[in-house]
Amino acid sequence: MGKNTIACILSGSILLAIVVVRLLHAGIADPILCILTALLFVVVLYGWGTSFIANRRLVRYGVQAARSIRSQGIAPFERAVWEIARGNLCAHVDLSTLDVTPPPGALYRSLYSAFSASSDAIDRAMLGIASLTAEPVRRICFTGIDDYLHGQLMGQIVGARLGGEGEIAIIAVNEETNYSVLRERGFVNALHNDFSKIRVVRTVYTSRDPKRAREGIRNLLQDFPHLVAVYQLEEASTLDSLDELRRLKSPGKISFFGHGKREGFSNFFHSGYLTTTITQSPYLQGYNPLVYLFNSMVSSWKPEHPKMLITPKVITKDNFREQLGHSTESEGLAVLSEENPSRGLKLAFLIPKNEDFWPPVYKGAHDARRILAVKNCEVDIILPPKGKDHYDVDAWRGMIERLIADTYDGFAIPLFSDRLIPVINKAVDKGLLVVTYNQEPFSLRGMILEVEEKADRVAKIGEKLRRGASDSESATVDIQDALSSVQKVLDSQQQEVEQARLAMDNLSSLVGIAARETHSAGSRAEQVAAAAVGGRAAIMATKKAGDRLTSSTRATQKLINDLAKRSREIRTIIGAIEDIAAQTHLLAMNASIEAARAGEAGAGFSVVAHEIRTLSEGSSSATEKITALLEEVLNSVESAETHADEGVEVVRSSNEQVSAAENHLSEINEAASVNRTKMEEVLNALSEMETSAQSVATTIQSVMEIHHRNSGQFDRVRLSSDKLSKQIVAVARRAEELSTLANSEKELVCSFELEESNKKKA
Repeated sequence: MGKNTIACILSGSILLAIVVVRLLHAGIADPILCILTALLFVVVLYGWGTSFIANRRLVRYGVQAARSIRSQGIAPFERAVWEIARGNLCAHVDLSTLDVTPPPGALYRSLYSAFSASSDAIDRAMLGIASLTAEPVRRICFTGIDDYLHGQLMGQIVGARLGGEGEIAIIAVNEETNYSVLRERGFVNALHNDFSKIRVVRTVYTSRDPKRAREGIRNLLQDFPHLVAVYQLEEASTLDSLDELRRLKSPGKISFFGHGKREGFSNFFHSGYLTTTITQSPYLQGYNPLVYLFNSMVSSWKPEHPKMLITPKVITKDNFREQLGHSTESEGLAVLSEENPSRGLKLAFLIPKNEDFWPPVYKGAHDARRILAVKNCEVDIILPPKGKDHYDVDAWRGMIERLIADTYDGFAIPLFSDRLIPVINKAVDKGLLVVTYNQEPFSLRGMILEVEEKADRVAKIGEKLRRGASDSESATVDIQDALSSVQKVLDSQQQEVEQARLAMDNLSSLVGIAARETHSAGSRAEQVAAAAVGGRAAIMATKKAGDRLTSSTRATQKLINDLAKRSREIRTIIGAIEDIAAQTHLLAMNASIEAARAGEAGAGFSVVAHEIRTLSEGSSSATEKITALLEEVLNSVESAETHADEGVEVVRSSNEQVSAAENHLSEINEAASVNRTKMEEVLNALSEMETSAQSVATTIQSVMEIHHRNSGQFDRVRLSSDKLSKQIVAVARRAEELSTLANSEKELVCSFELEESNKKKA
């Protein structure tokens, strides 16, 4: 009992005693009744005094707690909100926990609980404000997943699987863990937008505790008998949830959706308890950050986007054996630069642990370390100190400070808390390169900085687009002029094609006529060749007969020559005979004379002389006749010899002409053969020409059809060109509006204070 309470009771008792004594002295009151009244008064006075004092203490405690909450919580929160409202996103928020001292006694515990709840709510609000105004991390890039999109993707999968209706529960980490909040938000928004008949009946927060996960499954199945699905967006206790679901339900009764690709999932996929999971490729989250760091150092590599997101993979009962059977991945691996560093490099890979989700990440980092060792780059894989919580912020700050002190060239880190950003940026100021992976907290300040950067890019793109639209507008005018020219050309081509068609028709007709005439000429050429062959054979026979005639003529000539020679010899002999006959006649005359002289003695001799003279005269007469005949023979022989020479010359000339005729006929025969071959070639060429003419005619017909179609297409192109011209003008206006809007956004963003004044001055 306090001193104030005792003082009140004594004062009241003394006052009551004085009143009772006076009443008794005056004889007005009964002593017993006065005593009872006095006791009752003392009791009432005690209760009133105690209540009064307690109320005063309660009011004093309430005022003290309210002042503490006001000074330590609401006032800083109010200042932070006011600074943010004024556009100052660099406002610092004191994150010290509100200290509300619990009052003595159980009477005030409810009030203390209320104040504690208010204090916790203010602490969470202050954490939210701190996250909104957190300094952006100055890293090269982030590689990992977008948790909001992962949750959104799972919402689409769940909605399609459930047919767009049913009751579903969510198992999450807590209301503060970044990836859990984002996945839940994306999942719920996807259901709300596309599957409004699916109702989320409860969200169970487990803080990654397996016991709480099992308890959450039991409570869900007990409280919601019509539950059709469970979505567990954290991986750590998924196996425990599935094991509890298998213990309480038969396969297929509840669809279970989760995240990750653990080997233990295989049994649940096979048995039908696990429906679908989404993996974030943990191996790539270990391998790629180190490659990105190395490439940035040796080749001035820059990422295409500040967030190098990994494409999620959906694992179902159909592909779980293939997906869960490999801890390494080849798809999506970063490409290592072929260049080598000018000096040895030293990198670090910070990882919370080597269990649960993290072994594939560790393996990816280990494989990258092995590959980079060949490139004269050392990699240390660092875990938090033993005995510390895996996500103890102070421990991670110490790890980063040691990296700075040990002169590392860069490091990769999962940015699970924005309270690590200042020390990371400190490392960047010291020259270290940083790549974040797995997760990165949301920051309104960072988002507005990104909006400012993108607004600047959009403004530049808008200006380029405006210039491009202006150039396109000019080009469109040129196109329309060109289209008009093309239209004229098309019209001219149509006339030319029509003329070509008529010409091809005439050509086809002429080719047909030429083919027929050529065929007839070929037949005549064959006849000429046959006649030439026959004539050559006849000439050959004539030549042979001429040769024989020449031989006979030459033999006859030789006989005639011999006859002439013999005739001349006979003429000589006859001349000799004539001489003998003349001499004989002379002798006979002499003998007659001598016989006459001799008289009768010479009579006989005279007869002989007479006979000899007669014989001599007869010989002379015969000789004269023979000579005359011989002269005629000689004349005839000489004439025959002359004619024989002329005949031989004629035969020789005839033989020469026959030989010449033979040669000409041979040439005619060869020419006829060549002509026949040429005729065949001409016929083939004409046949091909006729076929080609038909093809050309068909092609011309097709060209005409195409021309007609092109004319229609051309009209549509011209209309499209007109529309395009109008659209380009509209695009130019939109580009100008876009550029103006982007500049307005830049001006609007400039109203926010995104960098501290000392950094601005620097």
